[in-house]
Amino acid sequence: MKVLAVDMDGTLLLPEGRVSKENSRAIRKFQERGGQVVVCTGRSFPDAALPLREAGLNCDFICMNGAACYQSDGRLTSKKTLPFGRIQRILELAEQYGLATDLMGEDRSYTTMKKEEFYRGFEDKILLPMVNLDVESMWRRFQYIDSRELLEKKVDIFKISILHKNRMVLERVEKILEEEGGLALASSDVTNIEITSSQAQKGKALMEYAQKKGVAQKDIIAIGDSGNDVSMLSLPLGLSVAMGNAMPQAVQAAMRQTKSNLEDGVAYALYHWVLNA
Repeated sequence: MKVLAVDMDGTLLLPEGRVSKENSRAIRKFQERGGQVVVCTGRSFPDAALPLREAGLNCDFICMNGAACYQSDGRLTSKKTLPFGRIQRILELAEQYGLATDLMGEDRSYTTMKKEEFYRGFEDKILLPMVNLDVESMWRRFQYIDSRELLEKKVDIFKISILHKNRMVLERVEKILEEEGGLALASSDVTNIEITSSQAQKGKALMEYAQKKGVAQKDIIAIGDSGNDVSMLSLPLGLSVAMGNAMPQAVQAAMRQTKSNLEDGVAYALYHWVLNA
């Protein structure tokens, strides 16, 4: 294997948001043998880079489900933003169905929710449930913006997450967006739908990355845990691995299953099927 494509939340990271020592050790061994690592995440680059930097790991990044790609030094190499007409439609549906919103720009996240609404979303456990933060810390991660102001200023938005505690409400909106077309829809948790341009998916971005690097699909291992990883886990790669804590659709898409993120599942997969193979 020449390339490791690895998800972050629920995969590489522990619930508190850091890379375990065993996962760090296994990744370094993979790199010492000439392997390249690309993190494939729904996070923005600043949020994705920090835990890797703290662990002393150097890698490339596919961020916001494939909407933006970065070299290890932070240089943006490609971007696929959402059309403003689609952003407006998504915000209309969010207002109509009472959905919480997380709109990701290149270096910050916005929300059209006021603080009171945001706090209710936190209490309902729909806002970044995989991240262990208190409500004030989470609020500081966002910048409030009125939907009209966002559209008038033509702020580049790479990914929108719509969130609700009732999955049936989300599925109703998902069906509307699917019928209207032109978008990629995925979920990293039962409380959200992550929306990007139809060209912005982890699988498509990984194939573009591999082509630029001159790496064949058979020389790639991908590891993930959720619905937004399915587009890369379902590719005809050398190996695709679902985490022990993975969502059912990720398990179904992958070739094998490793241990959970609490049990250093990334390290387990590398040691058992790559490094010692």
